[in-house]
Formats: sequence, C-alpha cells, structure tokens
Amino acid sequence: MNNKIYNINIPFIKGAAGIFSVATDTHQAIRNNIIALMITRPNERPLSDFGSNIVDFIFEPNDETPTKDIDDELKKAAKQWMPYIEIKSTSATYYRNSNSITINVLYTIFEDNYDDSIALEINLNGNI
Repeated sequence: MNNKIYNINIPFIKGAAGIFSVATDTHQAIRNNIIALMITRPNERPLSDFGSNIVDFIFEPNDETPTKDIDDELKKAAKQWMPYIEIKSTSATYYRNSNSITINVLYTIFEDNYDDSIALEINLNGNI
C-alpha cells in the first residue's frame, strides 16, 4: 500500500485522520493541481504568480460562455506551471437558472500517456 501523500484533495473534505482528504497517487495529485490552477488567480498566493485568469473570464458580463478564452488561458497556464500535462480540450457551459458554470477539461499526463477529464462546477456566487 502506498502511504505517500502528494497533496490535499479538492474540494476540501474531512479525511480519515480527521484533517483533510489527501491524494496518495500522482494521477489524483495532478487532477488536484489542475483544479488549483483553474481557481487560483496569479499573485493570489504570496510570492507566486501561480494560477490562471480563468475566474476573470467567468465573471465577465456577457451573453455567451467564453469557452475559447477559458481554453486558451488554461492551456497557457498549464504550459507554464504543469509542463508534464497537455490540455487537450476545454468546454464551458453556463447555467442561468442556477447561476453557475461547468468547465470540462480533457488532459493527458505525458509520463504514462494517461488521459483523464475534470468537470468543475463553479457557482457564480463564488462556490466551487
């Protein structure tokens, strides 16, 4: 059994030890890192410009979901901060009734040619 801890799972939930649930494999850790990249603005963390401007596109007033802007921004940020993955595609769907957006990301981890996807729902009131 692998007891190595890579990072904290997102979303934050109570883990077995009573603190946070943790990622114990690289695939889950990379998934968590992509989510962190998506929801962290550059310079939000002290002494680091880690992050992306995806949140800015989400909160811009417009009638159309800015899918291309989100895709371009995530690919640029992943290339800078996570060169061990490739973002294959990104799509976004805005739900007016629930005032939320779902961002779907397909990506590949180069090391083992592992394909995975993320569906991240963001409530436009700020909840993830």
